[in-house]
Amino acid sequence: PSVVGPSGARGSATGLVAVTAVAGMGGVGKTALAIEYLHRYAAAFDRVGWVPAENPDLLGSHLADLAPAVGLPRDTDPAAVVAAWVRLPRSLLVFDNADDPTTLEQKLRFAPGPGRLLVTSRRTGWRRLGLVLDIPMLPHAEAMAMLTGRFPDLDVAVADRICALLGDLPLAVEQAAGYLDQTGMPAAEYADLLAERLEDMLVRGSAPDPVVRAERTVATLWELSIDKLRETRPAAVALLELWAFCAPEAIPLELFTTTPDALGPRGLLRAATVDRLAWAETVGALVGYHLAARAGDTASVHRLIQAATRAALPTAERTERVTALVGLCTAVLPEEIRNNPAVWPRWQRALPHVRAVLDRADGLNPPPDGLTRLYNRAASYLVEHGQPGQAMALLQRALTLDERLLGPDHPDTLTSRNNLAYAYESAGRAAEAIDLYERTLPDMLRILGPDHPDTLTSRNNLVHAYWSAGRVKDAVSLFEQTLADALRVLDTDHPV
Repeated sequence: PSVVGPSGARGSATGLVAVTAVAGMGGVGKTALAIEYLHRYAAAFDRVGWVPAENPDLLGSHLADLAPAVGLPRDTDPAAVVAAWVRLPRSLLVFDNADDPTTLEQKLRFAPGPGRLLVTSRRTGWRRLGLVLDIPMLPHAEAMAMLTGRFPDLDVAVADRICALLGDLPLAVEQAAGYLDQTGMPAAEYADLLAERLEDMLVRGSAPDPVVRAERTVATLWELSIDKLRETRPAAVALLELWAFCAPEAIPLELFTTTPDALGPRGLLRAATVDRLAWAETVGALVGYHLAARAGDTASVHRLIQAATRAALPTAERTERVTALVGLCTAVLPEEIRNNPAVWPRWQRALPHVRAVLDRADGLNPPPDGLTRLYNRAASYLVEHGQPGQAMALLQRALTLDERLLGPDHPDTLTSRNNLAYAYESAGRAAEAIDLYERTLPDMLRILGPDHPDTLTSRNNLVHAYWSAGRVKDAVSLFEQTLADALRVLDTDHPV
């Protein structure tokens, strides 16, 4: 707050009036910070005016209410009211939740004067008018202090979990405290519900609005910004709705620009991804409303913005977004992962989002095309990077789907069984691996034939499993047979 103090305020870039903007995402505490500043520095000002600025069409009405304070009639032009305020050296005029710097400047035509203007806004673009104070997310320790301050006996580990699940957003923490206070629910149970049903919990409880003396919830916090974007940049809303089903970690933008056709032959978002300028402005529109942050070739969305965006979508549209993401990931992420380090960095960046999409696709009926292939590819990356236990969970889901949808003899089902056996082997569970290999190999021989590359690969995998289990004679015998067939069928330089 000291950067906008009466002795430390700086003039705007235009030299007209000292403007300071407090900017940040909805719910981060901009208005609360402005109110706290007014309390701390009240003695430094002879008059302070507060203007709700979210709706530009109502600026005139709000400024009419402030005109008498500077000796003007209520029907005075709004720009003249602002000019009168800033001509007074010990005056401060606050525009709370202003939507757009250009609109505000055009309507009010800021004039010179020693007075101060303080703006709070979710939008970017205020630097040309003056100093900008970007409000970051509350440090995790301070978010926990908000919660434990209301409940001194709250277990620190539970408070830590609640704040982490809420992404440390101050309004959300306040809403959580209100809900716990109203319901008497054990905090650990509340944390479990946040983990399991975050979208439903967004409407539970409320936090007081310090200006209008009403209650508000996180569920509707970003609705107005998204509605405005729907009118001006609908492709940005379409992109946000896809990002809402990704993980809260940084999202690689290449997922959306590498294979634009995976977004469908038509549509605003596909058109934006094939035009560098349109794509930059589409992402920039979300950044401009603090609905996302961009860092180089990645973007990130706060977990509660994601949850609120998901909650606002009808069930059919949620299914469409998840299905689109399964198609995108399958089209963009390489299939050949084993012993192929060139593709590992791309998979490493995408893996959190692939896993989030897989979790959301689980249970969809019918399942999206390519879902089991995506399970298998993600599992292959996990096995390759020493996480066979996590891979097995994905492969079990893939195998269950394949058996139900395709039947036990389908080649995709056999692939999932073989991959699961390989994960068992990588985890040191040789007996289970051998059992599954031995049950899968006869089916491959029967369905694909002895000369099919997948059959040869499965036999080779079984050789390694025998060897790992100390069954050397079985390994040598099967290896000799496999090598002879491979040399007969394949070129001697073939990777198998």
